[in-house]
Amino acid sequence: MNKKVIMSIASAACLLAACGGTPEEQAVDVFEEAAQAESEFVKQQETLSDLEKKEQNIFQDMMAVSKEEESKIKELGEEADKILKERAEVFAKEQEAMEKSASAIEELDELGNIEGERLNEQLGELRKTAGARYKEYDEIETLYTENIELNEKLFDMMEDKEAKLKDVEGQLEKINAGSEKLIQANEKFNQLTNQFNKQRAAFEEALSKS
Repeated sequence: MNKKVIMSIASAACLLAACGGTPEEQAVDVFEEAAQAESEFVKQQETLSDLEKKEQNIFQDMMAVSKEEESKIKELGEEADKILKERAEVFAKEQEAMEKSASAIEELDELGNIEGERLNEQLGELRKTAGARYKEYDEIETLYTENIELNEKLFDMMEDKEAKLKDVEGQLEKINAGSEKLIQANEKFNQLTNQFNKQRAAFEEALSKS
């Protein structure tokens, strides 16, 4: 994975060197490239939301089924397993989109000197916010992966006739605690996204007046 990232950065740097325009204009191009990379991220978010709803419905169905209905429980368990695998696959695509976005932002380091002290300050603020934002996504990545693993274990327990109710409840508590952390991480990520978008707008407005 590291090798691919390095090649992508090197290739992007070559494109920047060849595309012409001022460093300020190139910075705007970098922002747009990052935004376009995240358009795929939005698509995956919608798909993940649908899958999570389906998974929740399966869980509720399993809770309503008697332990004696083994064939029905097994059928629902297989559906849940399929959904969980699909969630992991879709999330991997979301991660890829974010990696492309992060790589695009790194192209800012290849720019020449930007004229104007205020523009340089604004660009520095944008870099800082972007870095914090991608770092927060790393936290989301960890928490979401853990969520999938915890849910896999939950459905395995629900398929097990010998599983005790207190163990299932304990697993649900772990999932709920992790989900709360995930919600908080998403909120922080969104705050940083809004902050970045405002800073970008301010930078481009200042650039248009310079």
